[in-house]
Parts: sequence; structure tokens; C-alpha cells
Amino acid sequence: MAEMKRIIIIYILLFAATGKAGAQSGYYSVEPAPFSSDQYDEYAPVLYQKGVVFCSNRNDDLFIKYLNKESEENFSIYYINTDDTVNRESSKVFSKNLITPYNDGPVTFNPGKQTIYYSRNRNIKTKKRDVFNPGNTLGIFSARKQKGRWADIRNFPYNSEDYHNTTPFYDTLNQRLYFASTMPGGYGGCDLYYSERKDSTWSEPVNLGPRVNTEGSEMYPFIGSEGKLYFSSDGHGGLGGKDVYFTKKQNGEWIGPIHLKPPINSEDDDFALITDHGFQSGYFSSNRKGSDDIYRFKKNRPQFYGCDSLQENHYCYQFWDEGYHKIDTLPTRYEWKFSDGTSATGQEVRHCFPGAGKYRVKLNIVDPVADTVYYTQKDFEFEIRDAVQPYIRSGDACVKMNEVEFDGLKTNLPDLNIEHYYWNFGDGTLSEGPKTSHVYKKEGTYKVILGVTGTNDSTGLKEKHCVWKEVKVYENIQALPNDQASKKTSVKNQRTDDRIDLK
Repeated sequence: MAEMKRIIIIYILLFAATGKAGAQSGYYSVEPAPFSSDQYDEYAPVLYQKGVVFCSNRNDDLFIKYLNKESEENFSIYYINTDDTVNRESSKVFSKNLITPYNDGPVTFNPGKQTIYYSRNRNIKTKKRDVFNPGNTLGIFSARKQKGRWADIRNFPYNSEDYHNTTPFYDTLNQRLYFASTMPGGYGGCDLYYSERKDSTWSEPVNLGPRVNTEGSEMYPFIGSEGKLYFSSDGHGGLGGKDVYFTKKQNGEWIGPIHLKPPINSEDDDFALITDHGFQSGYFSSNRKGSDDIYRFKKNRPQFYGCDSLQENHYCYQFWDEGYHKIDTLPTRYEWKFSDGTSATGQEVRHCFPGAGKYRVKLNIVDPVADTVYYTQKDFEFEIRDAVQPYIRSGDACVKMNEVEFDGLKTNLPDLNIEHYYWNFGDGTLSEGPKTSHVYKKEGTYKVILGVTGTNDSTGLKEKHCVWKEVKVYENIQALPNDQASKKTSVKNQRTDDRIDLK
């Protein structure tokens, strides 16, 4: 099977095979899904209820099905409950109402899982001699669940006998249907498009443009966390065959696609990826072992134990001079000069520096009448250093269902070349990256952990470090100011500024 059996000629969704063995790296673990078989092809997994919906050309014995030109079964839609004991024999036909003698799938669902959008050959009533009729193109159809059965099958309005529409994905947030198409006006074989659902109609398809689409083929769109669009392409110069990429919109434009590292991508065809929030685990399809199979991947996230509580960095100081005695009865004024460009007056002053660094402080004794310096009482340098630790910059309190920003870029581990940032938000949700965000759904106090891993520049050894802090989540905005006000009073009464006495 070569990529999609040359969709322009045969019109069926098959990827295929010259097999290199799968691999594992320290960052991801990849293994064949237990419901995938060596005898048949399986591809395009989609999460549904307690399991996975996928496409396969295994024999379902429900219809006399036409063979493709390679004398293989065409594809049907299957389901397996992954909560049960999973093996290849426990999968079953997803819906008898959606089976045709031709190619069925891939599929996608609306948010409530009550509407299915799926690809299939448009003409399912053609005579056997017309199986390979070029006019029997792939189209997108929908069906609704009614009394436990999929019914009310409808035609996507932009299906055509002149081109293919296939590999649909329903974007819940934006009410869009993403899909691949060979319609005229594109950049190559298959391009990615989207159509918006407006009332009961679909808008004219929009091409995603040359940043995403190439002279090759782009297919299998999937919108993941943070609006990332994952897709498969053979036109962006990957490892070989089709590879998986992701892109996202910035300032209204798609950024240049980013290639996923092995072992998800390989020298063979890798496609149809789906993932959970944070890209912690998921499924994808590949022919790296000689046939189309579904693989599951899991990020090898390190475990962090014995984390220290976050030490707040102090940049505010009390400056005090006990060593000066007035010159007879001459009027004097204390004038403090700070190298950050600010100044203050008084025998005791409080000053907050902008951050860690080396600073110069000068204390002048000034004649307030002539506004001249009697002499310089003190002129010295000192250094403010951040605590050596990972650092969590975020609010201490928030309201549930509101987004909270977390930033680890002020981490101070001088000898560590940081490679990864790992977040645990304390509610069972994980994330990665130097910056991230999270929405808490319930009030309470949560222990947020930031772990970092990297290589020590001096020893060349791998290291990991972690800290934690508490974030308090409130039911509503009315509860937040009262607590914050009391917290400010407490801080004022128990100020912990460092005190520098000049003697």
C-alpha cells in the first residue's frame, strides 16, 4: 500500500508500507495499540465514550464488499471499549447503519457525541463494474444519533464528483469542520480547509494557506490543547513519507509547521495523531512495520519527590545609619543615591531594587540650605542574589474557571542547562513548558509543583530540581478581595525587608 493508494486514482484511504521497526526514546514511549493487528490495517483513531473508534479493512462479514485493486477489503468503522480487557478480537463494527460496500471513515464527533461526521465514497449504490469510476469520489457525510441508532445521513454541501473531501475533524471551540480536499485552487495534492457552521448551514471552505499546505498532501487535521493544529504531510521535508506536524495561529496567521520528534515520526508514513491535553498521551497511525497500525504513545514524564517550598526573592531593603553624629548644630539632610537611578532622603529609608544584580549605594550628608554635600558618609557596593531554585511566578489566589498564568523563566539554577519544565497543578492536571496556564474548576487550596530537568554544565550529568507553592482558588470574585486585603495587612505588620545598618 503506497500513500492512500494514490487517492486521485483509487479513492480509498490507505497508507502503506515499507517497514522499519518502531522505536522508543527517553522522551516518549511508543507501542502498538493492543487492538491493532498484524493481519489487517487499522488507522485514524478517535476517542469516543469509553474507547476508540477507528478504521480497518478486517472482514466484518456483514456485507459482501468490493475489493480494491490490490484485492483487499475496503475500510469500515470499528469501535473498541478500552476500559475492558483490550485485544484485537474485542473490537466490533461501530454502526451497521454506517456500513457501505466501499470505504467508510475516518470519523469525528460534535461535542455531545450526538452527531458524527465521516468520510466515505459518495456513490454507494454503484454497480460493481463502476467501483473504480473516477466520479465516485470521497465525500463527507453526517449522521445523528436517534434512539440509539445513527440515522438522518446528510451530504456535506461541498462534496463533488470532481474532487475528494475526506479526513474530517470537528473543532468544538470554533464550530468548524476541518478536512482535506483535492478541490481546485489548492497548493498541491490534498490541502487542508475549514468550513464554519453558521445556523444550519456550512460556509464556503477556506484554504489554510501556503504556510500549512504544500505541493504535496496535507491530511488528518486534529485540534489539540492551546489551539494547536496537528496534521500529516509529505510536503514539509520530514523524516520520510508522511510525518506529523503541528501549527497554531499567532496574530491571526498560522506559524510555520513544527515537526514532531521520533519515535512518533519515523522514516515511514506517520499520520492521524490524536492527543490529550498537554500532549501527555495519545494515539497515531503508522506503517513502520509494513502495514497500517495504530500506536499509542505516552510521554515519559520524570517523577519529582521531596520538593522544597518556594523561597520568595527579596529585593526590598531598609537602609539605616547609626554611625553619624550631627556636626555641631548645623542642619543636615541624609541623601541616599542608588545605582538603579533612584534616590531617597532620611536617616532610615526603604528601597526596592528591580531584581537580582550588583548595586552601588551612596549616602551623602547634605547642607539643606545650600543644597551642597558636606561629605559622603558611605559609598559601597553589594549584590542581590536570587535563591538557587526553580521559580514559580504566578498569583497566589484566583477565581475558579478563570485562567491563571504560570511562569518558570525566573528559575535560578546557574550550572544547569534547563531542557524541560514540568508542571503539576495539584488537581490532577499536568502541563509542560517554561510558560503555561491553567483553569481550576473547583475552589480549594492547590499545591502547584514546578520540576525542571537538564544537564549540569560542569559535570555533564542529568539533574532534576523542583519546588512547590500553594494557590488558593475561590468560588467567586467577591470572595477574592477580602482575603487579599487581609493578606496585605498581614504582610505590612510582619514586613521581612532585609535591614542594612551603616556603622
